[in-house]
Amino acid sequence: MEYLLEACVESASAARAAEDGGADRVELCANLAEGGVTADPGEIASVGVDLRIPFVVLVRPRPGNFVYGAAEMEVCRRAVDLALEAGAEGVALGVLTEDGRLDVANTRELVNRARPMRVTFHRAFDETGDLDAAFEALRELGVDRVLTSGGAPSAQQGQDVLARLVARTDGVLDVVVAGTVRPENVRAIATATAARQLHFRTDGAERVRAVRRALAAEHG
Repeated sequence: MEYLLEACVESASAARAAEDGGADRVELCANLAEGGVTADPGEIASVGVDLRIPFVVLVRPRPGNFVYGAAEMEVCRRAVDLALEAGAEGVALGVLTEDGRLDVANTRELVNRARPMRVTFHRAFDETGDLDAAFEALRELGVDRVLTSGGAPSAQQGQDVLARLVARTDGVLDVVVAGTVRPENVRAIATATAARQLHFRTDGAERVRAVRRALAAEHG
């Protein structure tokens, strides 16, 4: 079974280590202790120069909720432009309305601005009231991937919902499973959800290797 491993990292050096460990794709962020925000422009540029595998830039102007005013949307636009200039494969973004629904207008604007990069709607998705409706809205907007724990605090807790969403993957909108994915539970998560794309935090090569070994054991 083939799995795509997306390593979430906080620096260019960690991105290189994740690549050395066998990651297929990297998501570059900063301040993961508070859920992640857009990395420093210098880090984004450095990853663009050094990395051979695809990388995604998180577009998030601040910690906290995903309801953004005009000034924060401008920060998001600049982050998308930085990712494009650096040669990123994609961006991960998420904008919601005050009542917890997908912000269709602002999401559409950022998706269009990001092209030809691929677009992931990040775990803001898990805060929407109706995941199925949000999933269909993202498909209609042309979003390429959704990063999700199935609306639960962790992927294991949300595995039933994740399995339902993964079953709806059709090559248009893919599901990337996230939420406390670790070497000790990744095999169980992959089996329960049938997920083929898995996202986890790492600061070094060994964590990536450990996740890969755990998945290989499924067929050992």
